Amino acid sequence: MRKMLAAALLLSIVCMSIFTTPRASAGEPAVYYQDQVAVLMYHHLHKVDKSSSTMTPELFEQQLDYLLAKGYNFISLDDFKQYLDGGTVPDNAVLVTFDDGYESFYEYALPILAKRHISAVNFLITETLANPKGYNIPFLNVQEKEYLVSSNNFIYTGCHTDTMHIKLPDGEASLIGRVTKADGTKETEAEYKDRVVNDIKGCISKVNDPQHRAPVDYLAYPFGIVDDLAASYVKQAGINYAFTIVPDMATREADRMHIPRINAGSPWITPQLLDFTIKQRIVAKEQQEYQVPLAKSLTELGATVQDDNSVLTVKWNDQQWTIKANNTFIERADGTKLNLRMPVNVKQGHFMMDWRDVEAMLGKPIMYHPDKERITLRTVPQMLTP
Repeated sequence: MRKMLAAALLLSIVCMSIFTTPRASAGEPAVYYQDQVAVLMYHHLHKVDKSSSTMTPELFEQQLDYLLAKGYNFISLDDFKQYLDGGTVPDNAVLVTFDDGYESFYEYALPILAKRHISAVNFLITETLANPKGYNIPFLNVQEKEYLVSSNNFIYTGCHTDTMHIKLPDGEASLIGRVTKADGTKETEAEYKDRVVNDIKGCISKVNDPQHRAPVDYLAYPFGIVDDLAASYVKQAGINYAFTIVPDMATREADRMHIPRINAGSPWITPQLLDFTIKQRIVAKEQQEYQVPLAKSLTELGATVQDDNSVLTVKWNDQQWTIKANNTFIERADGTKLNLRMPVNVKQGHFMMDWRDVEAMLGKPIMYHPDKERITLRTVPQMLTP
């Protein structure tokens, strides 16, 4: 794994001199990619500790601030799940994940994320909850874990297995290897399946509690090591979204049991290098222009919509907008004009507008589900800290 990361880093450095960044038009953020997500992986933050997966809180802050300034948009795990189910995500979408469940997440990462309104997922090794201080690096205790779940709406706690974050004596990862029993024989395939399924179910039960928005069904594989058989048993245990360490962008076409992630949590990954690495991983694909049928979707959202054939009037909260067919702008009641990415279109008598223009009109982050012609509001993280 270390050799693979080193090779990727060397390739990044060699290519840096020939990379050019997309330019945005004046006053607009650059669009580096659409309809895909950079899922970032971190582990441990500390001011003194050193390792290939440990970075300082200051560097973590610098990375986030740099990405925000460059026009990246951070999303939540719920947003990501809905995207995989067919929903939209913002341009330059990023999801932050942490592995292992170290106490440093609570001490350092949580306030940094909260200050910037950034959501994150923390995958826990749940056997550590029984004795969190009994390791070289302390883990979250039960109270801290419960706080992450109950006292905010932007940190998600998932599974990193219960007792399988280890290597077996033969060097195989516990998740894919076969345990040697006391009598010297290897466990049978049936015993192997039971061990994996029961371990994952145990992890889920320890992470789950009544405060969770929904049952936990997301996991990061220990060491990022998995094969198809192990993934099938993990799924049987109740996991629907499983994350690897394959350093690619996540697209809607990705296997949900093999979701890629880009390593961002090493001490040598500067903000500039992280930005460059993400851009190197962008998947070339035909961009989808999702147009929203305004009357139907906005009415379901709670807006009042009046259709006068050539003019649509939308009342949302305390604002009223006038929308005219074929116009490149819409106008608010106070005379304010909003320039559109695409002109208003009328198809089969229905006013259609680009979903990002709808988001700008509403003034709220939204997700559009084309298959259901439905708009939902994205959750903005609460700013609660310990």
